[in-house]
Amino acid sequence: MAHTLAYDGTVMGDTQQGRPFTDRWHAEIPAIVVVGENSEPFFRDAARTLSELLASGEYGTLPGQDHSAVMTAPGELAGKMADFFNARHNRNR
Repeated sequence: MAHTLAYDGTVMGDTQQGRPFTDRWHAEIPAIVVVGENSEPFFRDAARTLSELLASGEYGTLPGQDHSAVMTAPGELAGKMADFFNARHNRNR
């Protein structure tokens, strides 16, 4: 996946300069920030912080997974997302 890093940097632009998230954007839609339970601590810390900064954010983990879960466990990730969106849908009924 290293060959995608240049594209990732281009797409992300100056969003990775260490400035606070809240100074630039304000999002109120429900969002879940998911990280693998076995991911490096900085990934878990960043995901938790982002979920706390979002007005309707939620932090979620994928048990037994690391940062590559999107490739190695897409079904688990999809299940976590489906549970999140279904719970919100059912609350709004």
